[in-house]
Amino acid sequence: MDGRIVVVVVVVVVVVVVVVVVVVVVVVVVVVVVVVVVVVVVVVVVVVVVVGAAAAILFFVFSSLMCGGATHVDIACDPELVKLALSLTSCPVY
Repeated sequence: MDGRIVVVVVVVVVVVVVVVVVVVVVVVVVVVVVVVVVVVVVVVVVVVVVVGAAAAILFFVFSSLMCGGATHVDIACDPELVKLALSLTSCPVY
């Protein structure tokens, strides 16, 4: 009878240890996946912001050069061309 109790206790302990290890591994994997997703999102946001800022700077520099040295985009350029930043090819003739 004592031998059976020991076997049952050992089996229960092994099952509990295996379940705990599996739960810990699953939690670690979930945490790693969440961290990777957060890092990827942050990198994408930073890249989008940097590319957007660079595009805005290039647009303002280009429009300034195209509009006779204006320091910023205003009525010096045709409003339709300002809206279509990549289509900006000329300035109004006064």
